[in-house]
Amino acid sequence: MTESDRSVISRIASYNEDGTLYLVFGSISALVALIIIPLVGLIAVFCGYKLYAQGHNTTVGVILALLGVVALVLPLLVFGVFGVEPVQT
Repeated sequence: MTESDRSVISRIASYNEDGTLYLVFGSISALVALIIIPLVGLIAVFCGYKLYAQGHNTTVGVILALLGVVALVLPLLVFGVFGVEPVQT
């Protein structure tokens, strides 16, 4: 491994010491999950769990995890309530 690779890895590790990476990626994935792709909510749930478990920012961790779960469940509820009717030919 070269010196530049080590510096990049150490820089990433320093950002993650206080949970910043989990916060950023969790927030982005929660927004993407709510707007476009609900399956991305799993990333928000994971990042929220890591924030909560590591004790960096427990309130935001719980909120991120809940947003991820809502993004996963909301489409199921919408399709379950309104249903998808077959196209008649």
